[in-house]
Amino acid sequence: MAKKEIRSFELNQRFVGYLLAVLATGIFFVLYPPFRVVPLEETQSQAQEKSFDASAFAETFWTDRLLGALDSAVDVGKLLAAIRDNSVNARQEFAREFGIGETYYYFVSGTGFVHSVGEGFANISLSKSLDSVEVRLLTANIFGNAIRNGTGLLDVSDFPNSRGFNAISLELNRLVETRVLPSFRNQVETGQAVSFVGCAEIREDTQEMSSLVLVPIVLELLPESE
Repeated sequence: MAKKEIRSFELNQRFVGYLLAVLATGIFFVLYPPFRVVPLEETQSQAQEKSFDASAFAETFWTDRLLGALDSAVDVGKLLAAIRDNSVNARQEFAREFGIGETYYYFVSGTGFVHSVGEGFANISLSKSLDSVEVRLLTANIFGNAIRNGTGLLDVSDFPNSRGFNAISLELNRLVETRVLPSFRNQVETGQAVSFVGCAEIREDTQEMSSLVLVPIVLELLPESE
């Protein structure tokens, strides 16, 4: 009888040990699976993300599309007059809205005179008398999505994911900082005439807008005769 009990006890120990081994193996494979099932859409998105070159895209977009669309920018004098008359109507007619949010954009062009120059900006008056400031041109450390969204030439649905779309903004801002701004900063002086095209990013909660803050795409200092 004792031998049978001993035998039964040994069998029970082996069975418990077997169960513990199976349980430990199951836990291991749950924590560290030998493979992972990835949806086809996710795989395709990852592949597109790796292959997308935001720098090359921004370069081509700038040269082939953006510079060719400058004529579609609204005249700054016309825009400011419309805003002062009825800001809601001006927004509906001239602004570009992007997604669901509190920010909208204007694509603007014009000619003015340098009212004053500060750290990272140049104030522009539309009058040669320099009696007011209608435009503030940013001249350093460009951030945000003004250029990407302001022209209406790019749509997020055309890109595989938001990461690539956001990278475009960074690259376009870099092109502004390296191509547009350096020569302007080195030459600009108060009173000079300047021609500009750029994009303004406006928050919905802005109560009063005495001047437009523009990220420039084109800046050209004009001869005194102009």
